Amino acid sequence: MPFKKGQSGNPKGGIEKEWTWGSLFKDMMEEYADDKTLGKKAIAKAMVVKAQGGDTQAFREMANRMDGMPQQAVDMTSKGEKIQPLLVKFVDGSE
Repeated sequence: MPFKKGQSGNPKGGIEKEWTWGSLFKDMMEEYADDKTLGKKAIAKAMVVKAQGGDTQAFREMANRMDGMPQQAVDMTSKGEKIQPLLVKFVDGSE
């Protein structure tokens, strides 16, 4: 069946999910803490305790959240040779 111009291929919309990971985590936070902020603080405290205990992954996660991910170096070469810029020439066809 061909699509009609201007008509959505999925008029009923996407499939509605029963749950998402984000909603599941939020529900769990509410279940284990009366105050949502209290639950978040408990998780943050656990991360700090782990980092202070020498858990490098916990420390890395905290540092990435506070300072952002470190910049990644990107090598823009081709086997050690510099890549030349691409030159684009537009021609309108009239002479």
